[in-house]
Amino acid sequence: MMKLMPPMKQLSAFVLIVSALFLLNGCNDSKSKNTSTVITEPKLTMLQKLQQISGAEVEQKQSPIDGYDYYYLLLQQPINHDSPALGTFKQHIRLLLKDNQRPAVLNTKGYGLPGEQQLRLTELTTELDANQIEVEHRYFKGSTPENPDWQYLTIEQAAADHNRIIELLSPLLGHKWLATGKSKGGMTATYLKRFYPQAVSGVVAYVAPLSLALWDERFIDYSLSVIKEECSDKYKQFQRKALLRLDEIQEQVQDWATEKNYTTESHGYDLSDRLQAEIALSWIERSSYFQDMECDTIPGPEDDTQVYVEYLYKGSGFVFLVDEGLIGWLPYHMQAAKELGNFAVPLSHIEDLLTFDVTDFKLNLLGQPMPEFHPEVMQDIYDWAQTEASELIMIYGEQDIFTAGAYPITTDPSRDTQLHIEPGLHNISITDLPEAAQSNIYSAITRWLQ
Repeated sequence: MMKLMPPMKQLSAFVLIVSALFLLNGCNDSKSKNTSTVITEPKLTMLQKLQQISGAEVEQKQSPIDGYDYYYLLLQQPINHDSPALGTFKQHIRLLLKDNQRPAVLNTKGYGLPGEQQLRLTELTTELDANQIEVEHRYFKGSTPENPDWQYLTIEQAAADHNRIIELLSPLLGHKWLATGKSKGGMTATYLKRFYPQAVSGVVAYVAPLSLALWDERFIDYSLSVIKEECSDKYKQFQRKALLRLDEIQEQVQDWATEKNYTTESHGYDLSDRLQAEIALSWIERSSYFQDMECDTIPGPEDDTQVYVEYLYKGSGFVFLVDEGLIGWLPYHMQAAKELGNFAVPLSHIEDLLTFDVTDFKLNLLGQPMPEFHPEVMQDIYDWAQTEASELIMIYGEQDIFTAGAYPITTDPSRDTQLHIEPGLHNISITDLPEAAQSNIYSAITRWLQ
């Protein structure tokens, strides 16, 4: 006969059995979980992330700069940001990436991108250990629509290009951005800040002029006031002698152009017209890049004509004498004729020798119709800089003729703006400034990036 356990002992035994089964089950589950394969998504590389940007063609290239990865982007941009259906063009962009946790420096070139052998870090990029993005300006070099419609080559459309680039790259590079640029690139950086004040934390612009007319005479008086009189007088004499030798100079330049298969007469202008403009406007190059015009190198009356020709060629490469040179500058000249305005040079000392109006801006347009000039565009930038601009630092070399068009800002703590005009030329940098000025600049940038 089976011996029955008392009720309490029966219950205890039942609990022990259930518990044992539960533990055994748990062990089996645990073993099952431990041996199962966990599938994780592969981590995307930066190249793959960039390639996911809509409308972007991306290539990773060998970096010429140690410590940086180099990516080249072709980004589809609307020709007209206000009406994207009008079509697109491909904008050329270079990204030098060090660490996507670092700030990003947007280097707005203002023109076409230079060759890759000229690829350099800006001084802000170096100082901040930052990433760098270089952008070719719309309608320059490869960043040009087919059959370009010049009405969309405006400072506001270009600012929209740059703002869109920041919007697309910020998810990958973070939201601490600065904009910088030199000369027309510096102007371009300020336009981004004007139309999209929140796009970047601040702007550092170098030698960026602001012209208020197609022949802005402020540049004449300023240039004469900052160059030693003996040097400016010597250059004036050189220009007079060059015009007096115009026929001889023209003969030598024509031989050079013929050898190179360059076109020197077209669209209603001949080589004599272009040479007169070349001689008159050579003042800009000399006053911008040569301290006191390098008096000792200016040809004198005792020098032969070949010396005069070589001297002029060294300054400009005769880019503005031939169609083949002017074609690369056509987008700039269209912008200047429409919105940017232009600089003026002293002419009173050579007016009696000129047979051509060297202020005729159509000379630069290769037969394109002269657009209507809109002075209100630069006047708006002037008013904005004077009354509203903030987080803006402008740097100028005192002798540089373009400093005549310095932005009308002051060093104003309430708006975090700084104006630095120090001894120097069109290639001035922060390292050329007094230590106190350098300290003030980088203190401001530190505030902006906090």
